[in-house]
Amino acid sequence: MPDQPLPAESKSKGSSRRGCLIGCLIVAIVVVVAAVIGGYLIYKKVTGFADEFVKAGYTKKMGQSISVSTNLEGDYLYICQNLEFDGNLTGNIALLCQTTTITSYISGNVDAKCQVLKFTENSHVAGNVNIICQMVEIRGNIDGNISGTCQTMIAPETMKERISALCRSITYIPESEPTNTIDEPDTSTPIGRGI
Repeated sequence: MPDQPLPAESKSKGSSRRGCLIGCLIVAIVVVVAAVIGGYLIYKKVTGFADEFVKAGYTKKMGQSISVSTNLEGDYLYICQNLEFDGNLTGNIALLCQTTTITSYISGNVDAKCQVLKFTENSHVAGNVNIICQMVEIRGNIDGNISGTCQTMIAPETMKERISALCRSITYIPESEPTNTIDEPDTSTPIGRGI
């Protein structure tokens, strides 16, 4: 059988496939370039936050997951995914973490860029707290003001006047009745000889 030329419609299918391939390649290149530029801008923003504190003399600590249970003096910058801060700090602290839990005393200010920032019942911050966070939960004491931005905040009602942070939602925890920490003797049964 002699070679017969392909019908005209078959030739157009091949050229349309080539055009689609070139179009997809261009879209892929644009996406990669946008991702690189976006990643660079995020990197500059993050390092800009950290550089500000390093220039101010903060001691920089980095790691995947950091747990601090010793008492420290000075100003510290923590860059990590998870920080458990259970040591007392005489100084200021800056946080660039995904999740941070503070369960101790900090004599200075707290500057935080976190996804989740928690102050437990045992925490006490003598200074101000400046936040850029997704979620902030305050169960302890903060003597200073709370400023910055967050999506959600949970805080004691007693701190209402000192919160100037712009939040999408704030839930205030009502002031609970003071609990008696001294065990009082049970006076419902008389003390004396038993029968």
